[in-house]
Amino acid sequence: TAEDEKTPEEDAKDSEDKAEEEQTAGELKLASSSGNSSTYDLTNTDEFKVAVKSTGESWVTAKDSSGKTVFNNMITKENPQEFNQTDDTQFSLNIGRSTDIEVYVNGEKIEYETDSIVQNIIINYTKE
Repeated sequence: TAEDEKTPEEDAKDSEDKAEEEQTAGELKLASSSGNSSTYDLTNTDEFKVAVKSTGESWVTAKDSSGKTVFNNMITKENPQEFNQTDDTQFSLNIGRSTDIEVYVNGEKIEYETDSIVQNIIINYTKE
């Protein structure tokens, strides 16, 4: 149908939108993993947003690069948390029950590197 067909201009705009989305997400790479601790490096982006969602409930502690606790409480299905750390260089999470917690960095889900129930995640951010 005519609605399914796109002009070259519309195709180009779709490609630009996808490129912009990818640039926003940046590149998240595992830097190291040992025991229940994993460190990730986030690069190639001008924003650093972390979302913590729960399928059950878990205690989560979040700290900024200065070590200041920015969140220390239970996360449940009803109260997911979002953190905008764009002006920071590091963010750490201590997750009490990782089987119930999903962590997203700029929309990309982090896959835990170990099966440990308690997870310590550090994300280092290099602003572009």
